[in-house]
Amino acid sequence: MTLLSWQRLTLSLAGLMCLAAGCGSGADGPFDPNAFVDASDVSAKEAWSVSSEGLSDPYAAIDGNMATAAQASEGYQEASLTIDLGELCYFNMIGIAHGAEEHGYAKVVAVLISRDGRTYTRQKLAPGLRVTTIISLIEPVLARYVRIEVVRPHWQAWSIAEVQIK
Repeated sequence: MTLLSWQRLTLSLAGLMCLAAGCGSGADGPFDPNAFVDASDVSAKEAWSVSSEGLSDPYAAIDGNMATAAQASEGYQEASLTIDLGELCYFNMIGIAHGAEEHGYAKVVAVLISRDGRTYTRQKLAPGLRVTTIISLIEPVLARYVRIEVVRPHWQAWSIAEVQIK
């Protein structure tokens, strides 16, 4: 199986494993799959804002343009990208497209979440992959803020052309 075929299979399986996610204004209780709305609500990037440490042009990671990318500086051991979804959302998948930089991935990334933007909890450590890194969480989580941070860098600088959250 070629690498491209493997990545397509991974994307397909991740799509099947992921629940349709949805946002709710202040939905603070336990996970309720019946409360989910169309996944396109989570993807409304117009409501998102972004900040980073160790990355140039963090907005490029959510601008909808694969030709632009947030780029890590040299020695990017602790680079991170934090996305404010604008409201509490349920989700269980984060996709990171690395754009033109095929090898622009971190060897290991961590996903952290927060409801208030101050206290973050680590949800998962995941390996980075060429072209696109897919991080699937076992169960949906409820958060407003999503932080993706480098745990172990790769030999090439980290590049984030687009982030998708479902």
